[in-house]
Amino acid sequence: MAHYKKQFGISGEMLTATYFLLKGFNVFQPIATSSRDLLVEISQGKYYGVQVKSAMNPWIDPKRNKTRYKFNLKHSSTSVPYDQEVVHIFACVDLRTKLILFYHNWGQKSKAATLDSFTKKAEEQSFVEMLKKIK
Repeated sequence: MAHYKKQFGISGEMLTATYFLLKGFNVFQPIATSSRDLLVEISQGKYYGVQVKSAMNPWIDPKRNKTRYKFNLKHSSTSVPYDQEVVHIFACVDLRTKLILFYHNWGQKSKAATLDSFTKKAEEQSFVEMLKKIK
């Protein structure tokens, strides 16, 4: 049986790939282990690396009022941010709602998102804003 964390990661990658495909973009998945989970052709001949971060269980911070997800946007083994020339897009997936928030990679190390920030409207808005920043 597969390890549940790996299943969560693959689920998030598939949800993200499906989102891009339904928007009409070509999506490729690297065969070899890579620092990007997906490669997406946003415009003719222009490819962008996507790193998918998935979460199933929110983090309850006793110092804050709202429960939230905390997405680690750096390599787990080195704690170094992802190379902005390789990973252009972060897709943060809430596996409970199957919604995604998209972010342009500007070197950030983490991203926190409250549970109520995962809405269809926020998903679409973050996607549009991310596209503007990468083009």
